[in-house]
Amino acid sequence: MKRRTISIAAMTVSHAVVTILLTITLLNASPDAIDDPENRIHTILKVQQVLLWPVFRPFMILDSRWFHDYFAGFMGIVPFLLNSLSWAITLLILWEWIQHKIRPNKQIQAIAAERGSA
Repeated sequence: MKRRTISIAAMTVSHAVVTILLTITLLNASPDAIDDPENRIHTILKVQQVLLWPVFRPFMILDSRWFHDYFAGFMGIVPFLLNSLSWAITLLILWEWIQHKIRPNKQIQAIAAERGSA
């Protein structure tokens, strides 16, 4: 349990830092660079848009007034952290599911060991 908590915290912080750095990069870019599909800034925009799903990006699209009222100023970090937390939990669940599917069942291992020794 402690290992999972540390993994989720590390992934959340990493995702949040990357998302915030990409956002700062885009804020410093010129509009022409963002609109040009050949420019790397355009690619950064696409990556940032993916990283902002599922929590933050829908509110940006909807442009809901209450979202801007409640998360103004420093509180704007809350949606970033919630979004990063949802990514971290999803990735951890997916990773453990993949590990469970790849790792043979202990009963299968026991049967294989019996056949190998017989």
